[in-house]
Amino acid sequence: LTLDAGEEDLAIRQNEGVVGLRRYKLERICNEAFQQGGLLTVEDIANRLFNCGERTLSRDIKALGEKGIILPLRSVIKDMGRAISHRRSIVAEWLKGKEYSEISRVTHHSISSVKNYVSKFKRVIALAHEDFDVKVISFLVKLSEPLVTEYYRLYKNLDMVSHRREELESFFKKNSRVVRPKDGRI
Repeated sequence: LTLDAGEEDLAIRQNEGVVGLRRYKLERICNEAFQQGGLLTVEDIANRLFNCGERTLSRDIKALGEKGIILPLRSVIKDMGRAISHRRSIVAEWLKGKEYSEISRVTHHSISSVKNYVSKFKRVIALAHEDFDVKVISFLVKLSEPLVTEYYRLYKNLDMVSHRREELESFFKKNSRVVRPKDGRI
């Protein structure tokens, strides 16, 4: 892993400061480790490589995520921990019209993982259209309640491309219940 890239790092520090340099290095070493078949953890980077706090790196990861940069960390690639942000951003990119292969390349996830996230997103939204509550949707789709809520919020607030909206509407029609109980329960 390239911990010090010499002149390149000095130029980054001069232009973006210490925080900008740390974020640049963080992105670089995560990508280098991934390209070599390894996955780093926040703990590894904070305690063994950067000698900083884990919370500092968490803020850096969040800031990079807000720029659309998803780091190939162990927690992200292996779907470990409480990291729902990468799922949200993957679905958001799909709703904006990007294809599975492009999303896969940018996020370091397999195409099958991207398809799985989108499929579960569609099921969450279809069930929400059928007036199921968050707990029931969470149980049926096997996702956490916060992720179900996040997916629904994303659906309501994101301005998606027209062909994705049409695809979702078609999905809703194919998967709507034919007979609905009068009391609204399952």
